[in-house]
Amino acid sequence: MKCPQCDFVFTPHKYKLPEWLDADLWHEFVEYRNKVIKCPITELAQTRAINKLEKYMNMGYKPEDVIHQTVDSGKWVDLYEPRDKQQEAILRREAEAKKRKEQELPRKAAPDILEKIALLIKKQFDIARKLRGAKPLQKLALKADLHNIEAQIKDLNSGVVKLGDVI
Repeated sequence: MKCPQCDFVFTPHKYKLPEWLDADLWHEFVEYRNKVIKCPITELAQTRAINKLEKYMNMGYKPEDVIHQTVDSGKWVDLYEPRDKQQEAILRREAEAKKRKEQELPRKAAPDILEKIALLIKKQFDIARKLRGAKPLQKLALKADLHNIEAQIKDLNSGVVKLGDVI
């Protein structure tokens, strides 16, 4: 076959094929590829394609499945590992289940965070009552406690905001 654009000529039928590769199947692929690219397959491209076929065959795929997948696509010019529709569906369901599980964890955690915030606010009120009758040194310690509680509440609130994005 001669390329109309670059005058390249290659005759794939003269190329020596491995014993495991059916010649008719290979020529079907070569003719399809030449039709899609509109240029004959080079010797290097043919060698690489056969190496890919051998790799996929060693992975347990049949060469005809690999070639038919490419030809059936109507647009691919290379050989790819066959797609198993059932396997794709299983992987998609697993990914969706994982995503749902990740979203459920924060929902379960949200009530715990809100409960902790409520307890800390109660502690704040208790400390505020104690501050009224406290001596100066006690006031310093109680104010430090209030500051720590406020920081804890702020941290927990930021967690609730992050959860709100998920929920």
